[in-house]
Amino acid sequence: MERELIALFRTRPRDEWLNLLRDAGTQVMPVLSAAQALDDPHNRARGMALDLPVDDGAPVRQIGTPFHLSDSAPVAHRPAGLPGAESDDILREIGLDQAAIQALHDGGAFSDVKGRSQ
Repeated sequence: MERELIALFRTRPRDEWLNLLRDAGTQVMPVLSAAQALDDPHNRARGMALDLPVDDGAPVRQIGTPFHLSDSAPVAHRPAGLPGAESDDILREIGLDQAAIQALHDGGAFSDVKGRSQ
C-alpha cells in the first residue's frame, strides 16, 4: 500500500494535493522545513514565529512560546542571547563566586580550545 500511495502522490504537485484534500474537508498540512515553518502565516499569526530585535537592532526570527495557559498572563518575549552571553550570570545564580567562574574560563570550560574563552 505504501508504494501505491507514493506513486499516487507523485502524480500531482504538493500544492494541488493540499487544495484537493482541503476541498474534501480534511485537515491537511504540508511537511515544512524549519525556515518554511517560521515563515508560515498561520504560525506567525499564532505567535509561534516572532521577529525580535537583538543588540544591534536587527530582527532575528525565533520560535514563540509553544504553550499558552488561559489563567496566566503571557510573559513578554525577549530575544535569545548569543551563545555564552549569560554563562556568568547563570553560574553566579547557582552559587559560584567570581574566582570559581574565572577558573572555569581559564580552564577552557567555555571554549573548544583549552585556555581560550569565548
